[in-house]
Amino acid sequence: DDFLDVEIGDPFHLTYYSDIVRYMEYVSDNSDRVETATYGTSTFGKPLQLVIVSSAENISNLDSLLELNHRLADPRVLPSEEFENALDEAKLFLWVECNIHSTEPAGAEIALEIVYELATTNDPQMLNILDDIVLVIIPSTEPDGHEDFTEWFHTYKDTGLVRTNPPIYGAYVGHDNNRDRFNQALKELKAWAKLWLEIKPVISVDVHQSIAPYVFFVPPGKEPTYPEISPLIEASWKMIGGQIMAKMYAAEMPGVISNVVFDMWYPGYGDTWASLHHSVGLTFEIWTGYISGPSDYEGWSTYAEPEDLRYAERDSNTPWPWPGGWWTLRDQIDYGKKGLYVLFNMASERKLFFLKNRYSMTETQINRGLSEAPYGWIIPSDQFDSAAVKILIEKLMQNGIEVRRIHEAFSTEHRTVPAGSFLVLMSQPYGNFAKALLEIQHYPESIWPYDVTAWTLPLMIGAEAIRVDDASILDVYSTEVTEISFPKESGLFGSDEDTGILLLRRTSSYTPRAINILSDTSTEILVLAESFDFEATTAHKGDFIIQGYETTDLESLARDLGLRFYRIHSYELHRAHTELFKMPRIALYHSWLDLREEGWTRLALEDNLFTFCRLNNKALLEEDLASSYDVIIMPDVRKWAAVSGFTPGTYPEPYVGGIGDEGISRLREFVANGGRLITIGRINDIVFEDFDAGLQPVETTDSFHIPGSLLKISVKPDYFETHHYAEKPWAIAMFRPGYTAFEVLDEKISILCKFDRDCLIGGWAEGTTQIEGKAAVVISPYGEGEIVAFGFDPTYRYQSLNTLPLFFDSVLGADRSR
Repeated sequence: DDFLDVEIGDPFHLTYYSDIVRYMEYVSDNSDRVETATYGTSTFGKPLQLVIVSSAENISNLDSLLELNHRLADPRVLPSEEFENALDEAKLFLWVECNIHSTEPAGAEIALEIVYELATTNDPQMLNILDDIVLVIIPSTEPDGHEDFTEWFHTYKDTGLVRTNPPIYGAYVGHDNNRDRFNQALKELKAWAKLWLEIKPVISVDVHQSIAPYVFFVPPGKEPTYPEISPLIEASWKMIGGQIMAKMYAAEMPGVISNVVFDMWYPGYGDTWASLHHSVGLTFEIWTGYISGPSDYEGWSTYAEPEDLRYAERDSNTPWPWPGGWWTLRDQIDYGKKGLYVLFNMASERKLFFLKNRYSMTETQINRGLSEAPYGWIIPSDQFDSAAVKILIEKLMQNGIEVRRIHEAFSTEHRTVPAGSFLVLMSQPYGNFAKALLEIQHYPESIWPYDVTAWTLPLMIGAEAIRVDDASILDVYSTEVTEISFPKESGLFGSDEDTGILLLRRTSSYTPRAINILSDTSTEILVLAESFDFEATTAHKGDFIIQGYETTDLESLARDLGLRFYRIHSYELHRAHTELFKMPRIALYHSWLDLREEGWTRLALEDNLFTFCRLNNKALLEEDLASSYDVIIMPDVRKWAAVSGFTPGTYPEPYVGGIGDEGISRLREFVANGGRLITIGRINDIVFEDFDAGLQPVETTDSFHIPGSLLKISVKPDYFETHHYAEKPWAIAMFRPGYTAFEVLDEKISILCKFDRDCLIGGWAEGTTQIEGKAAVVISPYGEGEIVAFGFDPTYRYQSLNTLPLFFDSVLGADRSR
């Protein structure tokens, strides 16, 4: 309090991240129990800080304790008899993560108080805890969002708008960042996973806040739990949650609840991800209330949604409901601290129990991988999309999964894979997590999920991975991959002479990235208007011809992106039918009401080096769209969020309203005058209701339910937008509530993709026959321009990489000169 010149828990104050960093460093400088470090930087350049708290002796021996912790986590390194002997010196590493969700600020305030109290305590029990455990505290996983929300709070705390949140916090996706743990598309989450794997904590707790009618949620959550999570983890949730509930009730702290709301199915959450790594992954949820000051609640009926009031009634999940009354930031901090201190004490008292459990879970997984199918997955090296293979290998390794390379051909029941292919064995510590990422998910039908039900990594990325049930794979000579590279040779191929003309096929996921790089140079780019047999290779309609390049630049580009350019001769090019390619001028629209999907789309565009302008409501209404842009992208958002937006008086003035009828009229005019409009997911309601475009949604019945599942779509590779799929004319789309299939009412509309028969590939769905055979992606002419409508989101969470070429090529195909 003295250092920050404010009382922690003051209901009218939240601590800026920069002050948190300063204070933690101050404590580290003045206490031998605390050490701080930086494990990376945020998107906007802020330090990602971790704080380690333990006894002075443990802090001085941190490197050796960490090395021992790694050995204790891997039975291949430390056999069972040596493991028992090593336990005497072992400490339990316990991970406390705060504030991944920036609008849930109490966690960072809790971190400040806990570090202060543990650095200064002389209580014998607390000193004993510090001797047994090593706390790794992340004060804020998302510093950019933390600063955004804190600044917003202090700006509006004395106004009637104090209960609002910034439209977006952090660089891209706001609340959706806790869906990115296994994909790690966000810079902060990639750094987070790398640090976690460097620590390998035995227990991991993620401190959140919520708005449901309870004041403190502790594990376990509701069913289902993903089957690759060990029963020992599930039992630990019940033991820990029950102990916390009992201790808090004993301390006259009612309102603690468990067995509700949150499932442990999806591996994008912090607790599920940790649990799939044999760490006891926990989530605490503290009721947010209103941060702005003391609030007096008579009961939940004045605050909660009617369907949630069941959580406020006494039952086995809530033995002592919260009765109502004052609820402040101070209460939030006290509840969170109490739960954490009970956890710390349990971890200390049962240190050996938790360490032995982790060892047992890991040993069980390794033995299981040696004795039962599947024994592994093979990722063939001879796939046409070399970039997709590399991305899949990167994702697996970023999650701590060991990948090997086989040095001899191997025959599966599907086909023979060549030497040089990749192998993921189940007989490794995180073989269970590898299985969870590589297999197809089958969600139990009777339970509505908290999030999506499927995520199979190879299908989402667009790379083949073959399950191996043949135990002989264990005997194939292979070596571990330590450096990630493209599986196939890249560079310039064909004629030995530099012909000055190169062909670039559309098969690579990195082709759009290459075209964006080349478009910023003096290179001339052509597009083949028809398939053609060159001497070097056969080219398909839509492949690119590159002229006027620097050879060394192209060789470097090919090497960096794993591309194969083919030299062709001018006399061949004269016989081929080509068209000039011109990079379109791109705008990405965003409303102010929900920017998460726009953020994922924006990240996908930026990461693949597209140049574009962001178009908000004001810009869409005022700019000359036709003279400024060739293509406008409308990402997945509800129509009313774009058209109406926030009601005046409910949000700060710059963020209220939407594009209104005038904005829709301007979009119609833009398309009619030759522009291309790309509409994704829910925003297609604008097309259905406000454009006479010959499209309507497929009418589904009450029996139609797809809560977030993988569906197969067939692709017609006859269009510029679909040429990437010439070798494999199908893709896998994520389908969620609000997505649609199209009824095509005009024969001039081009159907690029349809939902297949028996289209459900992974997850859970009901009533899919209602959309099977229906259009999934179309191009609808409108005046001189056209609408490219996606019934699903091809940029979904920047995970659905296999559908990104459909989206990127729809953007690149917007050049009106062709």
